[in-house]
Amino acid sequence: MLSMLAAHYLLNIFMAFTVNNPVSNIIIVVGTQGAGKTSVLAGLKEAKVVNMGDETLRMASKKLGIKNRDELRKIKHYERVSAPWRRQIFKDLVNKKGNIFVDTHASIKAGNKYTPGILTDDLTILGRNLKAIIYVDADTKSILARRSKDAGTGKRSGRENDMAEEIKLHRQINLAICTFFSVLMNIPLYTIENEDGRLAEAQNMANEIARNEFGK
Repeated sequence: MLSMLAAHYLLNIFMAFTVNNPVSNIIIVVGTQGAGKTSVLAGLKEAKVVNMGDETLRMASKKLGIKNRDELRKIKHYERVSAPWRRQIFKDLVNKKGNIFVDTHASIKAGNKYTPGILTDDLTILGRNLKAIIYVDADTKSILARRSKDAGTGKRSGRENDMAEEIKLHRQINLAICTFFSVLMNIPLYTIENEDGRLAEAQNMANEIARNEFGK
């Protein structure tokens, strides 16, 4: 059964790579909440940033009249309902011209449940347009401190107050997912360490990756 599923996905990827006519160049960027992914992307000079959360909210607003992310999270069977929206978003990105960084999640944590933020079916849509994956990371203590600071100011109040060990596990799961996707799509996986006081270095690294991958 497992071999049949693997063959199915490999066939889909082969078809995507042979049929897609690349228009856009896409890099997926993920990171555990608190690693500073959004801050790193704010320093990009070589590409447009598309936030999957914003795009999903736009689709939900169009289809269901959803007004904000709080309402979005309350949708029953969200993963199943949002799947066709996500596929449509990726199809639209493939047909856009230019260089695009997709800001999304490798996994979404709810208690002890981790749901993939990207599916293999999504990757087959991107095909040859997908050039690389970037995993933005920081040490567990820094992430915990940033989350505590955000909670204290009321910023991103929906975040869970994870303990250090839970954050460490989430980081490991995210990196494992990124590694799997890198192997599956035969694309490079980059890591960017966004440590405290070194944001400019992390931003410079993101721009260097863009030049390397989009310049091919």
